[in-house]
Amino acid sequence: MLNVFRRRPGLRRLALACAISLSGDQLLLVFVPYLIFQRTHSAAAASSMFFVIAVPRLVVGFFGGYLADFGDRKRVMVLCHLWSAGSVLGLFAATHVAGLLWAVYPVMLLEASASQIFLVSRQTAVPRLVPSTELTEANSLMYVATTVPALAGPAAGGFLLAAAGFDALIALDLLTFAAAIGLILSIREPLSTGPQRTVAGGIAGVLQLQREGIAEVWRPTGLRQITLAAAVLTASVGAFLAVAVPFASGVLRFDAREIGILFGVFPFANLALAALVPRIARPFSITTLYAFGLLFKGTMLVLMVTVRVPVAEFAIFACFAIPDVVLLIVTLSAIQAQVQPELLGRVSSTVYTVLYAAQAVGTGSASLAVLAISPAGVLGACGVLLLVVGLAFAAVTRQRRAAFV
Repeated sequence: MLNVFRRRPGLRRLALACAISLSGDQLLLVFVPYLIFQRTHSAAAASSMFFVIAVPRLVVGFFGGYLADFGDRKRVMVLCHLWSAGSVLGLFAATHVAGLLWAVYPVMLLEASASQIFLVSRQTAVPRLVPSTELTEANSLMYVATTVPALAGPAAGGFLLAAAGFDALIALDLLTFAAAIGLILSIREPLSTGPQRTVAGGIAGVLQLQREGIAEVWRPTGLRQITLAAAVLTASVGAFLAVAVPFASGVLRFDAREIGILFGVFPFANLALAALVPRIARPFSITTLYAFGLLFKGTMLVLMVTVRVPVAEFAIFACFAIPDVVLLIVTLSAIQAQVQPELLGRVSSTVYTVLYAAQAVGTGSASLAVLAISPAGVLGACGVLLLVVGLAFAAVTRQRRAAFV
């Protein structure tokens, strides 16, 4: 992974741009809800911010693939950062003008929309910066670049907020956008697949082009099989997130510090494993990795609700997260290597939309199920479901090997 970082200057600049930009985003993701709670003393008003941020994943992200395929990707990424900067300036006004606090929600919706379009654009730019033989290493590098800010950003933001106030967070976020734009503009390699096209027919024309991406995913190939398996895994993660805190607090009797440590093992486990993904993935097909991931995560959920030994639970929670980073990186690499460049943006946005929808379904279903059964019961049921799906997936792929890697 480090060799790719050194050899590929364009990838290096894109990774640094992502890391810097996301560091600023993390400041707002944590502390805008905090500011709302401090002003309103309403937990509902603060928590609803996360719903506002999630909406673009299902709506805007789907059409981000069109922009990635038919626009200049470098220009799209720069415009996304300018869009975000304008949104953050709106946030400054919303927090300083009396009676405008409600405007924080549409402002953050706009900022999250720009971030989602940037996500698709940067994923489709990676294959233009490295040969196909280095995609797994490149995606591992991009994963590290986007995970480190999630670890360091909130802590740094807390100190900055205490020392200098919320305006300092906004100013720092604006600086990160400027730095990211400079790095993106310095990339010399062409990031687009060819001359940009103008699409006739307005919204109907765009929808028709998006359907081409859906059709590519749904063709009887390994991509459809992998997308469905990934959706099951993502739904289980959504269910887990919905009931993990009640389980840790009510069943395991963990206090706030222990819960914080428990959830802190997730990003650290993934970050530690990211550099090893190329070695782990190389000997196996992607379908084998998915079958193992389903069975492994199902086993961890069953152990989670049956062991109930506090020290062991930390290890189980960490192990539950392990397949995620491996499957994310190999899936991105497989899509980038196998999908035609002119379809890559629309295929990527379609897959992302399916996964975000699956996570929303998992979260909503678990939130309803916990009203009837205990959090441990919900987690245990998810574990059993993953084991059943994993066994079925392994049986199907054994009979019909998907030629996707």
